[in-house]
Amino acid sequence: RTDLDKCIIEINHGKVLGSLGGLSGGPVFTWRKLSEITYAEVTGFIIEYQSKLDLLFIRSSNVLNRNGTFIK
Repeated sequence: RTDLDKCIIEINHGKVLGSLGGLSGGPVFTWRKLSEITYAEVTGFIIEYQSKLDLLFIRSSNVLNRNGTFIK
């Protein structure tokens, strides 16, 4: 669940900006831990957000080719 009212957007040394636009196409990460190293792995992409229901729809990255087309 994403509570956008509580999100803080901070970029460029503390300057707070307004809306950065839509969420569609944004990456979704899963944090993985390999021994002592923690890294972010891209596991999907945002395809739609419905603000009235606070629903975020994500497409798994394993159904996409590198060029963005669907795997058949």
